This record gives sequence, structure tokens and C-alpha cells, in this order.
Amino acid sequence: MAGLASPGATLRGPRLWLRAFVGFYPPRDSAAAHLDPVAKFLFSARSVILVISFQAATIAGLLAAADGRFDTASFVLVLIGLVTAHAISNLSNDYFGYRRGHDTPDSPRLRYTIHPLASGLFDAKSLFVGLGILGTVGTVIVLYFWVVRGPVALAFSLAGLALLYLYDAAPRPLKSLGLGEIAAFLVWGPLMVGGGYYVVAGRLSLSAFLVSVPYGLGVMSILIGKHIDQAEFDRSHGQRTLPVALGDDRARALNRAVIVTMYAAVAILIAVGRLTPFVTLVAVALPRAGRALAVMARPKPPGPPPGYVGWPLWYHRASLAHNRLFGWAYIGGLALGAIASGRHFRLWLVGGVLLATSLGASPGVTAAAPPSAARCPLTQGEGGDPFYKPNAPVRSHVGTGFVLTGIVRSGSDCAVMQGVRVEFWLRRPDGQYDDAHRGIVVTDGTGRYRFESNFPGGDGGFRPLVTIYLPQPGTGGGTFDIVLEPEV
Repeated sequence: MAGLASPGATLRGPRLWLRAFVGFYPPRDSAAAHLDPVAKFLFSARSVILVISFQAATIAGLLAAADGRFDTASFVLVLIGLVTAHAISNLSNDYFGYRRGHDTPDSPRLRYTIHPLASGLFDAKSLFVGLGILGTVGTVIVLYFWVVRGPVALAFSLAGLALLYLYDAAPRPLKSLGLGEIAAFLVWGPLMVGGGYYVVAGRLSLSAFLVSVPYGLGVMSILIGKHIDQAEFDRSHGQRTLPVALGDDRARALNRAVIVTMYAAVAILIAVGRLTPFVTLVAVALPRAGRALAVMARPKPPGPPPGYVGWPLWYHRASLAHNRLFGWAYIGGLALGAIASGRHFRLWLVGGVLLATSLGASPGVTAAAPPSAARCPLTQGEGGDPFYKPNAPVRSHVGTGFVLTGIVRSGSDCAVMQGVRVEFWLRRPDGQYDDAHRGIVVTDGTGRYRFESNFPGGDGGFRPLVTIYLPQPGTGGGTFDIVLEPEV
């Protein structure tokens, strides 16, 4: 680009590589020939849009941190995996678009930034080498989480691969069936955020899936805007994207509704307690939302304004600029909420909160029981745990050095409950789970239980914890994590 170097000079180095991730789709073909190989690959992969996958991974990590289940190694791998998968998607979309004859010199794709094949930067073999490297990285990460997190993690990965294939590589791709925009919502919303939370935290979370909705809608708005910009070309080449199916006016109205729904969803999630009030920080993106809504309300101008970068992308640019700021503000609000909760910075005992009226939980201490005449609300369980195994033996100790005691009471009248089977499992001292550290304790005539073990080991960023399964009538039961750290 102008101002980067003298004509004919090679443009190279980390500062140039960083530029591939900011701005709006630089450079054009005139400068591409002078880029170094790394910069060519980064610009070809449209790295500027990879920020949305980075943000989705960060949202998943913050939700795990707020729940006290953040694992640094898992988060880093999720971050690398999601960005890698997005880069593969961009490059494969260009490959199939070029092979099918859609990415021609007059196509919008070739007019706003370089194309890995049509611009002559790479031949098919070189592109496949790059895709192979990215694919290898992604495969290793998938296999790791399959081993560590089990089949649910594999299912999330396979769902992502399926959508990657179906979006643009299938004989009848979702993109040409008017379903590509919905697929984008599912991928960058529930799949990346909800699935990312699972592999970082080691469990599923309804809140994570719900919190993913506003961000997923934002990514959907980016793709709707892009497909409105390309609608005339797509229509003439048999690409029935959603804006082609709806028509320009209705597609622009839809995108305005999607942007408004992003903020409505945030307000609802705050009102029902799934998000903290700190997430109102997204209000800083409202001016850009207003700009995007104003752009969407009017037909596209016949040509770019003076100095405009990225033409013929018009609605897409407004949507991307809005979602980028919305995403960072959303992340900022989640981070402030997590910090305010203190869950990932101070010592805490989850069981003491979750089981306040039914289980006493502290090393060697029995919690005070509520008056028997009061009504005891049921403690809500956290759902399934990936490390749970049925048919643990009945035994009250699996080691020495740590004692957990408590009382189980009825939720209807606070009466003590005799004969309740309370299941425990924890990591052995080296941080691994095994059958020797599982047990079932049956409550005595006073509703009490006592379980003795070694102090639970930590693993890869997980703090020491004991997990309890407690049956609950009508619900099948719930699991509760007792997170432990020595006092400092």
C-alpha cells in the first residue's frame, strides 16, 4: 500500500504481520506482490476478520473464570483452535469459490482485498500446504480435547467441521441455500462460546449457551451485511444467499432487527441474572450501532466516497465495525463481572454457597444446620460432570489428611434425611482421577455424613476440588464442586 515502502521493495516483518489483523482488509493486489511470504498468507487468510473467533474464545474463557473453572492450558488451546479453524474456513472458501468460478476478476471478493489463488500469490499446491499445516494444528488440538474431555468435546469439534464443510464445500453449500447466515450464528455463538466453555471448564453450562446469543447475532449481522453487498453478483451466479432470497430491502430490515436484538438479548440476560450489570458496558458500542442502523436504512451508494477502503463492501464494513467494538465491550463487561465476583482471585468454598441449607462442607468442620421448623429451599445442582462414573463402592474414606462432613435435610420441612447415598469423587495427589478416589457415604440417623480422603490434587490450572453427587427427588440429582485452597 502507499506509504509502506518504495516501489519494488519487499514489505516484511512482525509489524506488517500485525497489520493483517487490524484495519479493514488491506492490501490490494498492487501491493501484494511485494509482501513477504508470511504476510501474503496472513492477508490471504483475511486475518482482519479472525478477531471474531478470538473474541468468541475469550468470552468462553471469561465465563469459565467467573465460574472458578478456568484452565489456562485449555483456554490457550481453544483460542488457537478456534482462530485456526476460522483461517481454514476463509482459505477453503476462497479455494472452492475460485474452483466453482465464483471468484472472478469482476467479483466483489477480488475487488476489496487479495485472493490467494486469483491474485497469483499461491498456486493450489502451496495453498494446500498452508491448509495442511493449519489442519494438523487443529487436529492435534481436537485429539487432545477428545482424550482430556471425552466424547462431548469430540462432538463439538465434529459439528464445527461439519458446518465448515457444509458452508461452502458441499455440493449444495449452506451459503447457496440461504442458510449460511444462520450457520454463522450457530458457529460463533453456541458452538464456539458454549463448546469453548465446555472444553475450558470441563462441563456444559446453559448460561454459556445463552450468553453466546448476543455475540452470535453480531457475527450473523456481519455476514448478512456482506451478502447484501454481494447480492447482485451472487444472484447472477446462482448463489442464493439469504439476502438474495429476501431481496435488498427486507435483508437490510432483517439486519437492523438483528442488531437491535443483540442489545435486547443483553438486557434480558441481565434481567434474569445470566449476566452481571457490568455488561451494560456494551452501551459504548451504541453509537456504532446507530451508524450501522443508519447505513442499513438507506440504499447503497453507486460508488465509494473519497478515500473509502474496502469497496464494494458497504453494509459489511458498518456491521463489522459495530460488532468489533460490541465484542470488546461485551468482553470487558464479562471481565469486570468476574473480577467483582472474586471467584478466580480469592479462596472460596463453592459447596458452602451451593449447599448452604443442605450440606455442611469444610475440611474437618460440620456446617451449622438450619432450624428444623423452617422450609429449606432445594440447592440447585450444576448438571452432569464429565468425570462422573456410576457404581462407586460404599466407603467413608479413600485416604487421609482431609475430612468433609455435613448434614442432608429435606427441602420441604428441613427434616434430617437418613439413608441418603452421597457420592464423592476427587483427583488423587498427582492430579489424575481414578476409581480408588471414588466413594459413596450413606447418611446416618441424624442425616450426617463423613468422608475422609487425601487433600485433592490439582491439574493444569484446576484448583483442588471434591465433587459431590446428591440425589434430589424429581430432578434426578445434582453435582456440586467443593473448591479448596490453603489459606494465605
